[in-house]
Amino acid sequence: MVLLDFGLARHANPTLVGVTSHNAVVGTPGYMAPEQASSAPHLTPSADIFSLGCVLYECLTRRPPFAAPHFTAVLAKILMAEPPRLHTLCPRLPPGLQVLVDRMLHKDRMPTRRR
Repeated sequence: MVLLDFGLARHANPTLVGVTSHNAVVGTPGYMAPEQASSAPHLTPSADIFSLGCVLYECLTRRPPFAAPHFTAVLAKILMAEPPRLHTLCPRLPPGLQVLVDRMLHKDRMPTRRR
């Protein structure tokens, strides 16, 4: 198995304006880490772990952990809500998988600011 990080998706038409800008929230909403969703200035590898946890959750349940009808609602869920527990959606999964996904989707990974 090979896992690749393709970064942010770009338009196939090179004449279109890019979406990356300074101090902007950029990424696929349902897979953003809380620090990314809140426009933290510096992201750590834990943001990638969170995103991978979102992918794993969706692979196991066939639904994203933070689904909502629009962009801002998804970001609000990422910042403030917990996804439905795996064992409620897939009761036959090994309990260790619940622990792994819980740790990957843990929200307190955001770096604290030093004063």
